[in-house]
Amino acid sequence: ACSSPWPAARSSTSAGRKLYIRFTKEDTAKSLQTFGYNNPTFASTSAVNHPAGYAADANQSTWWQPDTNDRQIYWMLDTEKGLDLRHIRIEFAQARKYQYRIEISADKEHWTLLSDKTANKENIQVQQIEVSEKEKVRFIRISFPRTEDFVSPAIAEVQVRGYVAD
Repeated sequence: ACSSPWPAARSSTSAGRKLYIRFTKEDTAKSLQTFGYNNPTFASTSAVNHPAGYAADANQSTWWQPDTNDRQIYWMLDTEKGLDLRHIRIEFAQARKYQYRIEISADKEHWTLLSDKTANKENIQVQQIEVSEKEKVRFIRISFPRTEDFVSPAIAEVQVRGYVAD
């Protein structure tokens, strides 16, 4: 007889066949996760010493800023996962009258407007958006149209929270 440290396997049979028992996870609860820090970022342009990644580096003393000649300014975050979006937090380097729109997309082709601040006349340092409806998202884009009251953006941090979609 062979001795083994493992308990003897038991198999159920039905007419000579083994009964298959499907593996299931014990913990099926989803947890709210945070994205932004070190996720891939993209921008229309970047000013010298202010690359797109600075808006997602968990350091409020660094920020992304576009090149002064950029006429179609945007900054984009790729969460690298499909999310049920719940929260977006944008922190600017300083409080100014930024005018912008926030759009979301699952595929980087079809965009949905989430927030429109293109007519903003108030100083904004931090904007927080709570999302109550279930939105499947992977990409978040913040664009800054050149209006007559244009203020060049300086994004210090973007944080996105959601549940990883199955």
